[in-house]
Amino acid sequence: MRKRWPAAVALLAACAAGCADATPPAPDPGPPAWVAPACPADSPEPRRGGIPDGFAVSWVLRCPIAPEQLTARAAGTVPERADTPATELLATLRRPSDPRTSRACPAMAVVPPYVVLVGADGRGLAPRLPTDGCGLPRHEALDLLDALPYRAVSG
Repeated sequence: MRKRWPAAVALLAACAAGCADATPPAPDPGPPAWVAPACPADSPEPRRGGIPDGFAVSWVLRCPIAPEQLTARAAGTVPERADTPATELLATLRRPSDPRTSRACPAMAVVPPYVVLVGADGRGLAPRLPTDGCGLPRHEALDLLDALPYRAVSG
């Protein structure tokens, strides 16, 4: 009976090592979410999606969302517009999200601004922001969004 313990311990260690490294794949951004170039008024969760190849940005619309506006998104929201091709931002938004980690994540939530990338044809595209291993929006995407030369626009 004593000789079975080393084998059982080795099997258990191999399973634990294999299970610890098993992480879910990165979420797929999904198909493009074509939207009107405006801030959402009453959608409980605005659609967001991937960015198709060949899409070029003419300008960016950002709709900041404060925590108290999560159920009434239009109330108090000041839309902002940046007239720029946002090339670096577009490249960052096209990057895939990181796979979900099996490690501990911070107990916090980040509510990213609702963003619409608008093409020269006037069609709006609501991109899904790439996330880190904890499912939080990547800092580089948020930093690039904040760095754009915005100006306030009427609703």
